[in-house]
Amino acid sequence: MIVRSHRVAGRVLIFFLLVTMVAAPLLAQEITSDYLQGRTDGERDGKAEANQLLWGLAGAGCGIFGVGAAYLIEPSVPMARTIGKSPGYVSADTDAYRSTRKQAQTTGAMVGCLAWALVYSMVVAASGY
Repeated sequence: MIVRSHRVAGRVLIFFLLVTMVAAPLLAQEITSDYLQGRTDGERDGKAEANQLLWGLAGAGCGIFGVGAAYLIEPSVPMARTIGKSPGYVSADTDAYRSTRKQAQTTGAMVGCLAWALVYSMVVAASGY
């Protein structure tokens, strides 16, 4: 009787392990797919919603302080588009959106700062000082 219950328990354990081994790659593929889609959507939206002209003006007007502000200010993520999405998608979308938008605003501020420095240098050189 004891030997028979061990056989049943062993078969149940083997069945459970086989089901787990088959299901795990399928679940991982779904998670990876959601993560990659979220990353792609976040990068696309971050580029589209970054106002580089505004940050360029901030860099030109405030110089290195405008560049510092562009680097230090964290962009807020509109959460309305992530409602009903998986946690992996939301995490990837949020991270990609913030990093892409922060990179775009910092680049815009740097370009504005450098453009202003170039114009200022040309004016000073032309005036003879």
